[in-house]
Amino acid sequence: MKKIITLIAFFLVFQLQALAIDTLVVQTSAQCEMCKARLENRIRKIAGIESATLNLSNKEFHIVYDKSLISPENIEIKITEIGYDANQKLAKKAAYKRLPACCRVDYQGEHAN
Repeated sequence: MKKIITLIAFFLVFQLQALAIDTLVVQTSAQCEMCKARLENRIRKIAGIESATLNLSNKEFHIVYDKSLISPENIEIKITEIGYDANQKLAKKAAYKRLPACCRVDYQGEHAN
């Protein structure tokens, strides 16, 4: 009987965890392979991020995350703190200025402080 209860409890916990997983698509200002590596590596280190993949051809950053640990808003803020725009949020100015020159090519926007 204990084994059955333990198995049911394990199954319920697993199901609850699965419900907390979501996907966020963020439009970025990434320019090159260095941007891709920087964003993917830095975002993957954040607690609650399951996976992060940047498509450079359309600049869409697909992030699978645990919404019980991090919000879409906080993910976007983290991206701006790395130096890139995230949807409507502009890159943090100091972080943007630290990016290699190739990562700043063709950028036309203003930057937040």
